[in-house]
Amino acid sequence: MISLRRRLFYTTFLIIFFIITPLLILYALGYSVSNGFKLQKTGILVIASEPKYAKIYLNGELQRDFLKQFYNKDSYKTTPQKIKDLTPGEYNIKLELDGYWPWEKKLAVWPGQSTFAEDVKLFKKDTPVSLLQGEKNISTNAKRTDILTWNKKEAAIINLASNEIQNINLGSSTLPENQDAGWAPNSNKILLGNFLIDENNQTTDLKAQIDKQGKNFQWDNYSDEYIYYTNNTGLSKYRIADKAVTKIIDSTNVGNFFAKRDFIYFLSNEKDATILNILDTQEKKISNKINLPLSSYSFINKDQDLLNLFDDKHNMLYILDVNSSFKQLKDSLSNVSKKNYWINDTQLLYANDFEIWMYDLESSRKKLITRISKKITNVAWLPTNGHILFSTANSINVIELDDREKYNITKLIETDQIKNSVLNKDGDTLYFDATINGEKGVYKLSID
Repeated sequence: MISLRRRLFYTTFLIIFFIITPLLILYALGYSVSNGFKLQKTGILVIASEPKYAKIYLNGELQRDFLKQFYNKDSYKTTPQKIKDLTPGEYNIKLELDGYWPWEKKLAVWPGQSTFAEDVKLFKKDTPVSLLQGEKNISTNAKRTDILTWNKKEAAIINLASNEIQNINLGSSTLPENQDAGWAPNSNKILLGNFLIDENNQTTDLKAQIDKQGKNFQWDNYSDEYIYYTNNTGLSKYRIADKAVTKIIDSTNVGNFFAKRDFIYFLSNEKDATILNILDTQEKKISNKINLPLSSYSFINKDQDLLNLFDDKHNMLYILDVNSSFKQLKDSLSNVSKKNYWINDTQLLYANDFEIWMYDLESSRKKLITRISKKITNVAWLPTNGHILFSTANSINVIELDDREKYNITKLIETDQIKNSVLNKDGDTLYFDATINGEKGVYKLSID
């Protein structure tokens, strides 16, 4: 009897051994048995996020730690994580972390391969903080360390590191509202219409001090000491230190202009064309002239080596290499908004009313990023590589750029009457003017 039991036990053990051992070997080699009892090579998902420790959902199911769940029912897998032995196919992957907006995307897992999603950025879910009340315009300096806020009757500088607010002494002045603020290239001096705001937050009416007919006041692109302006007789240079005025161009046909190093680029209209004139200030002569279609133009993206001319009437951007003797017009882009952004020397981020595009200067290729049903009011590139910030009149959103499935869009805030939005230099805090709960003002929002 005992011998029979032993034989049964031994036989059963051998059967189990010969069944389980091959399955374990196949499992270790990355195979699984499908519903039809067919062997199938499995895949791996490697996923990581910033910040870490986000919960992972696959097709709506929270991924739990197999071993730990026996003694801790709340145990689950978090990022960074390598999830093995996944049946090949498409998975709806979702990451959740308290205090952050969820991330969700559909990714394919292939047999015998690893699918990587190691650069997932989670954005903070925060409540906007009111900094100033009332309807304002906002503008940031090039270093994105300070912003100017203003309306007709008041103005202030907000330091983005400390959020300290310094009011500007306007006296009896009335500021222009529909005017871009021109920050000096190397300091926090500002030109707002015909008003100069110095580093002590005092204002000077340049029309009253220099020329009652003066208009289009602008900085030299490389100096804080000179201001250029036009009047009915031409273009002049004003030196702040001694208030000296020097006539540069004596002509009644001077339109928009741009001063950069030893050159002044200015536009003049003739019968059938607009002429881009290039004045060499050292030689004191016109060194080049470029014919353009007759229209109204603005100089934008002034820090770029290539000249950027925007056709305000036809929403076109001309990219010019004025130093080239072979091909001065590098390219032209149509259906472009005036607010566009060079990510580097060759890649341009731009939008029109309902689309966001990327343009590569070297290949002259354009790539559609997204198309939405609401009018786009602003676009910007986030310092966290691979993300675009864009706003509409009632929302601010982030697009994640990658080559996996569709682009992921996260809505950071939804409110009313969003006009402008700017980022601090680290890209972790957003400043914007909007109406929240019926209260107009300037708000800040932490996103990282």
